[in-house]
Amino acid sequence: MGRSAQGKPNVVGAYVDGEMMYWSVPSKYDVMAFKDLNPPKAGWLRNLGVFSNVLRKTVTVLPPFALKQVTDDVQRAILTSGVKNPGALIWMSLTNFPKLALAELRGIQHPIVREFGRLGLTGEYDFEAGKPATSLLKDLGYKKRTTFETILHRLDGITRASDVAVRKAIYDQTIKESGDAVLAQTRAREFINFRRRGASDFVGAMVTTIPFFNAYIQGMDVLYRAASGKDSSASVDRAQARRMFWSRAGTVMMLSSLYALGKDDDDEDYKNMDLRTRDSNWILPGGYKIPVPGELGAIFKVIPERIVEYMKRQGTPEEQEAFEAVRTTLSYMFEQYLGRAVPVPQAIKPVMEAWANKSFLTGRDLEGYHHKAMDPSARVTEQTSELAKAIAVFSRDQVGAEVSPIMIDNALRGYFGSSAAMLTMVTDSLLNPTRIDRPLHKYALLSNYLYDPVGTRRMTEFYEEREKVGKANTTLNELMKTDLDRAEKYAEAHAHELMMESAINSTLEQLERTRAYRKYLNSVEGAKDMSKEDREADLKEIKQMELAFVGWVREAKAELRKVQ
Repeated sequence: MGRSAQGKPNVVGAYVDGEMMYWSVPSKYDVMAFKDLNPPKAGWLRNLGVFSNVLRKTVTVLPPFALKQVTDDVQRAILTSGVKNPGALIWMSLTNFPKLALAELRGIQHPIVREFGRLGLTGEYDFEAGKPATSLLKDLGYKKRTTFETILHRLDGITRASDVAVRKAIYDQTIKESGDAVLAQTRAREFINFRRRGASDFVGAMVTTIPFFNAYIQGMDVLYRAASGKDSSASVDRAQARRMFWSRAGTVMMLSSLYALGKDDDDEDYKNMDLRTRDSNWILPGGYKIPVPGELGAIFKVIPERIVEYMKRQGTPEEQEAFEAVRTTLSYMFEQYLGRAVPVPQAIKPVMEAWANKSFLTGRDLEGYHHKAMDPSARVTEQTSELAKAIAVFSRDQVGAEVSPIMIDNALRGYFGSSAAMLTMVTDSLLNPTRIDRPLHKYALLSNYLYDPVGTRRMTEFYEEREKVGKANTTLNELMKTDLDRAEKYAEAHAHELMMESAINSTLEQLERTRAYRKYLNSVEGAKDMSKEDREADLKEIKQMELAFVGWVREAKAELRKVQ
């Protein structure tokens, strides 16, 4: 290290405390990585990038992220890697992952990691977008990490292990099938090549200030190249690559259709499950699920499932409009292809979402129509954390500022990601130790693989209808004060929503009573009067009762369509 390295093979240079220093790195791939990583030099962009790096770190250091990543990447590899026997990648990846993760946790460089590092086949989850030289030099051992940085690096290593585990599987399977080491290296590298950045200053700014933006862009690039056959990561000619991808995509869509057909009407878990959960996972018997990569599931899983559901519900009391099936499909596709790519720096994103009352990811309102009639500190949902409620009360009583707990939770998730969920889980237990609504499927390590046995889809549909009815009724009342002709036309156009107002309000009264009992079950008084087992049983019964209360919405909408 130092000026003496200048002129030697594989040398890179960077300024350290204002002085140019040179290092000899192990391979040409490290040189390419070092020279390619040129973030924006503007100080304000680097400052915005700090928020991005904090969120990225708080997500990738958690084991649940790595576990989900390896299952997602295996499914991506099946479609895009180009190996002849993609099924072999599953077992190979799952056996590679634990041994690589264990080595990372112990601070030992596994031989696979060392080999792939020399070949330039590793990912860059541990890369600091705002400090490329520092990040790479730490990885190469030229700069020491603090104790805290070392802990984070080892935890982050579990995610690096998930990336390498799949690349190694692709490499080994290609060698087994073709014996071509160059082809194996290319496929493993191009599975997702984080160094495909181009020279755009705008993209560089987005990579610096938006966490996982580069991973999203590269993932979309791999999908596009596989679908079009152009420069496919399979590294075969264009026609063959395109044919291979669409053949496998067709197989997945056929299996998705058979999977949906196999979910009969007696499967209450699947039928009543929240659509976002169902679209994002393969639902298995016994309360288990397997995550699906969003960009693949939005096309190859969600579309065939919606078609099957639409056909199965035709002519039944729960008959579904084609518009509804298309709307929910497009909503999920928006989230996966547009919501994840909103070019807003993470430093200001939660603030802008609060101002607009919109989740940029889903496009939905953060606070519902009915929340607007409440003081901000009273705006909560069933998912609102005890920590957010406590912060809102403190702000109201001690500072004199009204803040919405819903917005507080959104900000915590926006700045700290999965770590916020773990934080609120711990603080909720401290702030309300008698709360029993903490089932296993809500815990961070298990939430990726377990689901709520009491589905919320009917409840979601009810509240969506409530929003429509409330807005229609308020709009009509305002029009009647100013423009009777327009009010009459509006009433005709929104007759369905207006006719449901009485039934909606009646159901809300029923839900208020069940919520009062739910609150009692989670309270200190409830804990004194009843055992934990009895409270949990009553809570489950209440949830089932609430679903029965709102079950009329689908049937009512179907009947109103027939009248029309």
